[in-house]
Amino acid sequence: DEIDVHRSNPDGANVDASQECGVSDTSMLGVIERLNLARAIGRLPAGYKRLFLLHDVMGYQHNEIAKLVGCSIGCSKSQVHKARKRLQHLLRGEQLQAREGLAPTDGTDAAVTEIGPKRHSGVTY
Repeated sequence: DEIDVHRSNPDGANVDASQECGVSDTSMLGVIERLNLARAIGRLPAGYKRLFLLHDVMGYQHNEIAKLVGCSIGCSKSQVHKARKRLQHLLRGEQLQAREGLAPTDGTDAAVTEIGPKRHSGVTY
């Protein structure tokens, strides 16, 4: 409460609300970045999104993805690369909108759906 804030800061210097609540600017930035990433993933074309999630989020290797999806290893690599490039482009747009104080105009709230068991380093969770 207010007494504790003054006790911990006896010289009377202003303490902002985030310090009072124990929330740092960097943790809020992390939350915002994750939300922007989720929104951008939601805006990817279905094929890019599926392979990106399988590889970069769920940890599948390209040879495993090729078997699951029925494509070549090269196609998997290419689609993941294109998905990453598209994400970079979308995220740059999000950053520009944030700087200008604009909300996204496409109405997408990324509902990123899971495509099977989560894996990382050969371990299924």
